[in-house]
Amino acid sequence: MVADPARTVLACMLVDGADPSLAESQDFAVPALRVIYDALVRLGTHGRPDIGALTRLLLKEPNPAWQSELPNLPEYLCHRNNLETNLRALQRERQIRELQCEAAKALDAATNQRDPELVLTAARCMEEIAARGPHDELEHVADGLARIFLTGTPPTVPMGLVALDRLGISPGNLCVIGARTGVGKTVALCTATLAALRRGWQVLYLTLEMTPLEIRRRLLSGYSGVPIYDLTSGASRDVGDAASRLAAEHLWIADASDQPGRRNVTAIGSLVRRFAARYADRPSVAMLDYLQLVQPSQRYQNRVEQLGDVCRELKAAALGSALPLLCAAQVSRAAEQRPGGKPQLSDLRESGEIEQVADQVVLIHRDGEQATLRVAKNRHGECFKTAARFDGARCLFVESEAIADAWGDR
Repeated sequence: MVADPARTVLACMLVDGADPSLAESQDFAVPALRVIYDALVRLGTHGRPDIGALTRLLLKEPNPAWQSELPNLPEYLCHRNNLETNLRALQRERQIRELQCEAAKALDAATNQRDPELVLTAARCMEEIAARGPHDELEHVADGLARIFLTGTPPTVPMGLVALDRLGISPGNLCVIGARTGVGKTVALCTATLAALRRGWQVLYLTLEMTPLEIRRRLLSGYSGVPIYDLTSGASRDVGDAASRLAAEHLWIADASDQPGRRNVTAIGSLVRRFAARYADRPSVAMLDYLQLVQPSQRYQNRVEQLGDVCRELKAAALGSALPLLCAAQVSRAAEQRPGGKPQLSDLRESGEIEQVADQVVLIHRDGEQATLRVAKNRHGECFKTAARFDGARCLFVESEAIADAWGDR
């Protein structure tokens, strides 16, 4: 008999009493088989079902196609040991059907020059379907415990400041760095980028505000220790040597500063996933500058809903790629209106979704060169604050022995 996972799985449910919850209705491509499966689920029996009760239930169906299927199903019965193999084959068939469907949507949208967002949405769906295995989302606790001892603690992102290394930003985390304009969001990302490179990490830097040339200049200044205004054609040999070493680092810069299509959160998520899959041979991290410039995956009535969609999609990209994602975010003017001007979680502009979705939130307040970085949220550890010196000429935060101003009660 030709292998037929769909009929074999149904036969096991009918004759051998296999649990219907092992499959789903959409696993069955043939409508008649789906009708039988849905009836089994509605019957709600445990063990071998009552065929008479099942038949009476099926007789209420308007489509009688099941009548030619039901009598023949026992012929497909397999041994219980082979049920799991057939279940996985059934689920793979569904996966292929869904991939074909989304590919057809993408091809139609591209061929007929329809909304480019439709192509991006279809591409994202294909990635999610391809990454989704058979229905094996249930995992016994013993499996996870074993991996702890086999793999150890995952590496955490170096932040360039000893205190911030305690954040423990690990794969799948979304860390938001918030500050007012000109306070140091990009500088914080550059500091973390250079710290990661020096420890052998790979970095994907997505720039939505500045051009790649501007980001390269800032990184080269911090890498060489030469002020950014001295990076000219007549710069010293040290700068040239530093540029050669920086060019050899595992650093990629993605430009979305003047290309609206690349600002879409679907395109950004796809890029992060491809980067994680392609460069999986060493620890990696993605930097995004900055969150409020990312476009949502679909149209919404207001900015709050748009930004909520962006936050959720970015977190999904971090989880789906098993990559840490550091994202700069703008803080509202409300911070400037309170005594001391120190930002709070509620100051993250336009959406409370940011503070809800993020795993870590670092808020930066600066008075001249003296900066205070406050960990306002840390899903995996303590909240604390630390001081740093703002070296604007070299686009870095550097260690400071000064004691940060008190933030008051959290």
